[in-house]
Amino acid sequence: MDLDATVERLWQATQRRVTPELAPNPSLTMDEAYQVQLAMLARHIASGEKQAGWKIGITSAVARSKIGLAAPVFGYLLASRHFPSGGSVEHAKIRDPAIESELCMTIGQALNGPHVTPKEARQAVAAVAPAFEIVERRLDIRANLPLGVADNVVQWGFVTAEKISPLPENLNPGAVIADLFRNGESVERVRGADSLDDVFESLASLANHLSRLGRGLKPGDLVMTGTYTKPTAIARADSWQARFSDLGSVNYSFA
Repeated sequence: MDLDATVERLWQATQRRVTPELAPNPSLTMDEAYQVQLAMLARHIASGEKQAGWKIGITSAVARSKIGLAAPVFGYLLASRHFPSGGSVEHAKIRDPAIESELCMTIGQALNGPHVTPKEARQAVAAVAPAFEIVERRLDIRANLPLGVADNVVQWGFVTAEKISPLPENLNPGAVIADLFRNGESVERVRGADSLDDVFESLASLANHLSRLGRGLKPGDLVMTGTYTKPTAIARADSWQARFSDLGSVNYSFA
């Protein structure tokens, strides 16, 4: 496959806000998908954007087993799409938006693979914050996972509340309960261990995968570590809140 042409087609689809396609050749390997994704990131940076960090996706072993995936996937976060808790964005700016309740980790010291352990990943985290990921369902990632990875794993933006620093010594993300509310009404209540992998195992996986691409996690990087609640459609005028036991809450609305 001509990856340069694929990057160009995907970039143009992004600029026009249309569903990306890879015609006339629809096949991408996962390795090629990450090459395209990072080339897209380079284009964003060349156009004046700054990278805020990374997101980890499909962090449930059960979900991965259904699609034959051995490890989580990842995408990049843009600084221009990082919003503070309590704000609002126009619903019309996002194609078919959905919301996910996550924890956002701040990296305090470099993590470079290929042999990062979950213990080392935990030690490298300087802070944690309640967060939302806003996803834009530009395509059905389940129908074409490599294209979904190339298209940055449906990432649109992310919202973070106040950081807790340093990372609490007794923090067990698997024991954290996330309560999601839409317009004041309960939508879902989830215990971390029932919906996603060990967060620090996922973080180590990210660092090790990045090393194969000549990259690593740097101090100051923000990492969205996987959703507690299932992706839930956002309607215009919705107001959302996620409460994380012992960690606080995050709020955001869509005008």
